[in-house]
Amino acid sequence: MSSQPDVSPSSPAGNQPSAELFQRVITINMETMTIVKSLPMLNI
Repeated sequence: MSSQPDVSPSSPAGNQPSAELFQRVITINMETMTIVKSLPMLNI
């Protein structure tokens, strides 16, 4: 018998880490956009 919890997508416990990961990706994306917008324009 496996000692690891069932974290398959069909199990309720498997959905929470996916939602947390999605939230973290969105947060990092928004922070990155803020940083990029604050950078000076390149005159190439």
